[in-house]
Amino acid sequence: MSSSSLTLQGDSWFRFRPALVVVAGAMAGVLITYGGWIYAVGLLGIALLLRWPVPVALGSLAFLLPFDSVSSLGTEASAAALTRYVGGLAAVVLLIVGFATKRLSVPPRAALWWSLFVLWGAATLGWAANPEFAWERLPTALSLLLFYLIATAFRIDKKELSAVIALVVLGGCVAAVIASAQFYKGISYYQTSRSSLMMGGRETDPNQFGASLLLPLSLAVGGLVLSRSRSLQIVATVAVAILSLALLLSMSRGALVAALAVVFVYMYRWGFNRRMLIVLVCLATLPFCMPNKLFTRLALADRGAGRFDIWTASMAAVPHYGLIGAGWNNFTVAYAEVAGNAPRFYGYTRGSHNIYLGMLIEVGIIGLAFLLLAFRSQLREAQHRLLLVPYEAACWGMVVMGLTLDIVWRKSFWFAWILLAVAARMRCEHYTLAGKVPESLP
Repeated sequence: MSSSSLTLQGDSWFRFRPALVVVAGAMAGVLITYGGWIYAVGLLGIALLLRWPVPVALGSLAFLLPFDSVSSLGTEASAAALTRYVGGLAAVVLLIVGFATKRLSVPPRAALWWSLFVLWGAATLGWAANPEFAWERLPTALSLLLFYLIATAFRIDKKELSAVIALVVLGGCVAAVIASAQFYKGISYYQTSRSSLMMGGRETDPNQFGASLLLPLSLAVGGLVLSRSRSLQIVATVAVAILSLALLLSMSRGALVAALAVVFVYMYRWGFNRRMLIVLVCLATLPFCMPNKLFTRLALADRGAGRFDIWTASMAAVPHYGLIGAGWNNFTVAYAEVAGNAPRFYGYTRGSHNIYLGMLIEVGIIGLAFLLLAFRSQLREAQHRLLLVPYEAACWGMVVMGLTLDIVWRKSFWFAWILLAVAARMRCEHYTLAGKVPESLP
């Protein structure tokens, strides 16, 4: 069964879509006439969803990922983000389309390790140092795992994946332009000289913002290197420049190192070529346009914003919690017991700023092993397949970013692994159906 035939299976179930699109469009016109703009936009969204269900549903979530921290619905600090509802909608759409067109199959092998990682974390509820903190993590962890399982079980086709990729890059560029424009207007993050995305009275942590740009950056570089169209190469080059500028203005040292890791993966897999030279020129010239504060931060005079001292003190908690963990979301509880061991004291309630140390203390060596096996399983699928380098490089960027930032439960982190899994499946099925050996081809 070819990838194009996937979209034809069960197509009779969708024969009524054109009529629904026309009806929704007509209703939208009526509502616009009478001033109901919100309802009109909603109906137009439904019409688009009926016409292109997978690209619109999954692509909308991809577009909104950099806006995750500023998209909360409501005035409360604990209000749910818009991305939560869009992600739920995307999962439902994938299930409906998957069942109707018979495009659901068994998730990849890595899904086992991701499931064991989350299930072991859920098991720590039984002995968590502070069960209330652990229960707060449960809904997020289960929803992310469920979305991963549904998305990776869905057999996406090439056109749908291309649309999602375009929306990932577009969303990153829009967020990057907004953040950069705010910075040059004198609007910075929380009385610092760092840029970040700020909307509706909400601010995104610059480090998390930088992490959310890694996937769009990697895919934009892939578009520049892979595309045969001169116009697409120009668009990709502009996207790389925009994303690189915003990433540097965030002054996130971890994100900068992670971006360099992305470029290194490209050069290691594909070697040096003139298109990669464009990327290197962007990364080499943009720092000369940066404020002096960036170079001050690179000197690490602040000991990594206290990270070095937090990590040093946290090692004292490993003998006690390193086997089975202190429980989900309980790093701060464990750290409070050993905070006095820090060479420089930064307080009792500090985050790990490192997913490996954080998971070691929260879910123990067992849970950390499941996480690392999930990484290994997915990255091995990308070996010797050059067309998967854009997704592989993004995931390596997340692996490196995790050395200095807690990103395990961020949607942008999971979405990078989801794209790698669905792209690997699509490539594997394509080459298998063509009578070729997938392991020997890009």
